[in-house]
Amino acid sequence: MLDIGYPVPFCKKPLCLKALSGFSAFSGFLPGASQPPAPKPIGEHRCYRWFSSRCLTDPYPKAYRCFTRLQRLCRRHCVQVGAIGGSFFFGRDCRATRSLLRGFSRLPPLMPPLQITNTLNLPGNGIAVTVADFAAALGGGALQFDCREGHATEALRRAEAAGPVQRIPAEHFFPGKCLPRKARVQAECWIPKADLLIAHSFFQAHVVWTRQMGRKYTLPYWLVPSGTLDPMVFEKNAWAKQSWMRVYGHAILRDAAGMICATRREADKIQERFHCPAPQVVHWPVALPDLSPKGQAREALRLKYRLNPDCRILLFLGRLHGIKQPAETVEAFSAADCKNTVLILAGPDDGPAADAARKAASGSARILFTGMVQGEPKNELLQGADGFISLSLKENFGYTTAESLAAGLPVILSPGHDLAPELNPAKCGWILDRFDKEEAVEAIRAFDQASAADLSAMGASGRAWAEKHLCIKTFQTALRSLCPAGGTKTTAV
Repeated sequence: MLDIGYPVPFCKKPLCLKALSGFSAFSGFLPGASQPPAPKPIGEHRCYRWFSSRCLTDPYPKAYRCFTRLQRLCRRHCVQVGAIGGSFFFGRDCRATRSLLRGFSRLPPLMPPLQITNTLNLPGNGIAVTVADFAAALGGGALQFDCREGHATEALRRAEAAGPVQRIPAEHFFPGKCLPRKARVQAECWIPKADLLIAHSFFQAHVVWTRQMGRKYTLPYWLVPSGTLDPMVFEKNAWAKQSWMRVYGHAILRDAAGMICATRREADKIQERFHCPAPQVVHWPVALPDLSPKGQAREALRLKYRLNPDCRILLFLGRLHGIKQPAETVEAFSAADCKNTVLILAGPDDGPAADAARKAASGSARILFTGMVQGEPKNELLQGADGFISLSLKENFGYTTAESLAAGLPVILSPGHDLAPELNPAKCGWILDRFDKEEAVEAIRAFDQASAADLSAMGASGRAWAEKHLCIKTFQTALRSLCPAGGTKTTAV
């Protein structure tokens, strides 16, 4: 392959490179040369190892920039280079070298795609779950900028199981503009190892930094906005976000090599408003639980909350935040005057909406608040409930909705769910046409009065849709088809 002649400490002079392996078109350059030695991987050359150990342990050595350029050149152009003989120089101007080696095969990648985020340490965050799913599907590592206080979450543990996660402290910075210099330098050491950068979220400093690194190292990058480009997002702090878009956002979208969206509606919204690569739709995956012990789970849940064994449970699962409309859900349930249904609201308090919901419940015995649920208690609720309701104003994907479908529950969904249009043909529940209290009341009343056979048929239809579209294997296959192994030559997205 390629033999690096000798290490030049701190690269005070141009680095001399010799190509020693065989290629028939150039064999005449070596008089008297017989069969050339078998090529060996570039990682086995002593000088490559020297530069690797010398330059990746300290972000400030003088040889660092030379090494990264050498690494990019070798990875992208120097497989099976012929015996071209003599020497050529890799100095400040490497255009001649690039021209000479253009068109040859490429080396296998040093590292799969790199996830870049700041949410892995935030509990209950949907974007953190998405990052972990991407890392598990594509392998590689993740850069986690610890910009806010967080904990060792399940998403962080899953990402660490898929590959190395570098946690970089970045506590004090302007969120939409730039990261601290120390964090930038520490994170940049990871960039030469990757062939594709994947930035999650949008109005964050790490997304600006991802574009800067992509331009500096000529690496493609993908964007996974996860609902952050929804028109409703621009209703709050509109002036600041529009200004940010003019300074950073439009350039980030324009230079992106691809964009991945969780739903078709999200992709359509982005295409209508912004100039960017055509988004590809890949539904996020959820676990498909075994439904055989569902009968036992129903009995156990009613026994736990001391409910009538024959009553129905309508489940609200999510943060008690204003955008989720928990108070409006309680008001609609109370107006429906259900005779055989209990409403359970499971989720952490998040703002004044939680107090408003409790006030609207007025101590009703048919409305229960459980607080934050995770892990096994959450699975018990999904297995033991009879239906799921969400009147949220905006849900990009809605993990709780997807988990409810996977658990075989019929759903009552507002038009704010981007997944709703795709679920409508499946007939897996009640998909509301507008944000109207009376329509929500009618849907809740219909759920209360529906026969057990009808509810079971709706749940089975939702489960079948989840098995087809939300399976982990389907997600990984779709994502890998967009990002072939290596990531250096990415599929157009």
